[in-house]
Amino acid sequence: MGGSFRNERYTAQVADFSVSVNQEAVNNAEQTYPLLVFQELPISR
Repeated sequence: MGGSFRNERYTAQVADFSVSVNQEAVNNAEQTYPLLVFQELPISR
């Protein structure tokens, strides 16, 4: 199980919902590296 992402092509979208980190709102539109959603899981880049 598991695997590598090297030989596959995947897409991620910028999170278009409200996000907070440590109880502080994150304005994703202003971020140099916005938070992304990958395979339905939010991730940071």
